[in-house]
Amino acid sequence: DKLTWVNSQHIKALPRERMVLEIRRVLGDMVTMTAAGDAFVAGLADITQGNVDLLVDVKPVAERVISYPMQQTIQSDEEAAALVKEESFAAICTRLGADYASGALPTGGGEDFAGDWKKYMKALGKDLGVKGKALFHPVRLALTGEMSGADVGAQLSLVALASDGAVVGDVVGLTTRFEFIKSISNVSA
Repeated sequence: DKLTWVNSQHIKALPRERMVLEIRRVLGDMVTMTAAGDAFVAGLADITQGNVDLLVDVKPVAERVISYPMQQTIQSDEEAAALVKEESFAAICTRLGADYASGALPTGGGEDFAGDWKKYMKALGKDLGVKGKALFHPVRLALTGEMSGADVGAQLSLVALASDGAVVGDVVGLTTRFEFIKSISNVSA
């Protein structure tokens, strides 16, 4: 409706500092009062400003990022259910898992994580001979548990911050995500 649209335009126009303050208010006790908590809120502002209609819509985004809704996605999305059964998904996940275990997979830290993530994805696609949706959809599903959403690298940064104490409550970290992927597909470790 018109009011929702007007509100979304207001959110888009908020100065970043104000957006960060509003997100911290909306998230309340979910986020710790630490440097990691501040960075989590700032990262969440980056991926949600301009993509939500109401400020309260930010909290479900944060919850999805840290909860890894893979099981629900597979059960409710036919495309996701089919994707996890494909050999290419298993091949990509096997490589992601091996790179995670060896430390080659950028996991959200570092000064130039965005650049490191971009280089990693380019090299991954080249090494596997896969590009475009054939690469990005399996990577997104494997690492975020969703078929669409904010930038995967940005979400990994948030998961890393959440795992480092930015949020109160359960966080599904990358180790658990890879264990789940192995349990549902033909991924070798």
